[in-house]
Amino acid sequence: MAFASGKVPAEVSPLALYKRIFGPEFSDPNAATFVPDTETMVRRGVLSGVANERAGLEKRIGAVDRQKLDYYFTALRSLEQKLDIQLQKPAPLPACTKPAENKDDGHALFLATEAMARHDLFCELMTHALACDQTRVANLNISQGMTPLRREDDPTGHHSYTHEEPVDPKLGYQVKCSWFQQLYFQGLYRFASMLDAVKEGDRSLLDHMILFAYTEHGAPRLHSVRNYPFITIGDGNGRIKTGMHFSTPGDTAARVTFTLQQAMGVPVSSWGTGSNHVESPISGVLA
Repeated sequence: MAFASGKVPAEVSPLALYKRIFGPEFSDPNAATFVPDTETMVRRGVLSGVANERAGLEKRIGAVDRQKLDYYFTALRSLEQKLDIQLQKPAPLPACTKPAENKDDGHALFLATEAMARHDLFCELMTHALACDQTRVANLNISQGMTPLRREDDPTGHHSYTHEEPVDPKLGYQVKCSWFQQLYFQGLYRFASMLDAVKEGDRSLLDHMILFAYTEHGAPRLHSVRNYPFITIGDGNGRIKTGMHFSTPGDTAARVTFTLQQAMGVPVSSWGTGSNHVESPISGVLA
């Protein structure tokens, strides 16, 4: 489904996401038999019928409208190709297994530890979805903006602490804010471990992809966009170098995401707007 903003609403329920990925329409690539989904067949037939009317319609419209129609049918052909793939028996994927259905319905959470338990459910689902080739790209946020997540027996939430907690004079950072960040990055470690545990050929699922992680600000108390910490795990099947730390003071964060797009073969020659516009990747990262 397309949205005017170009954004797809987030799914907050692990149970709902499970049903979307591994529900009745899921086609097990390792199953002995394959039966095409009847709804997909109907959609494909409807698109074919629309395409057959193209020639007659083009004779009745002007050049400008023909150009618009060409854009439309280009998108239509892309959708047809996706449906064609769904109507074919998928190639076997030895690493693909269907996870157990969980019961988390996405109800509101306020404890950070509970949010991380849900985070792990999403990570498990995404790991299985990637291993079963149900998606090539996934995005996961631990909380919404101005997060209300808090520690047990503490009424103050993470976001409030980012503004109100003073910097510890000896340690040089906000101790309670740091507790949340450590909890989140422990979750990142668990996600990476799940991906690394799935073997694909002589390497792991993690080796064949890039896990890109970041926090929403550099200095919590100031909500600064300076010194953003970005982490990549995995080398994208040998497309980027690993085991390095790059410090680029004054540079824009857009260069990081542009570098990853270049590594994964996204056909873009630049990225970002205004002061965040970049046309070159981070030197030394691409393999």
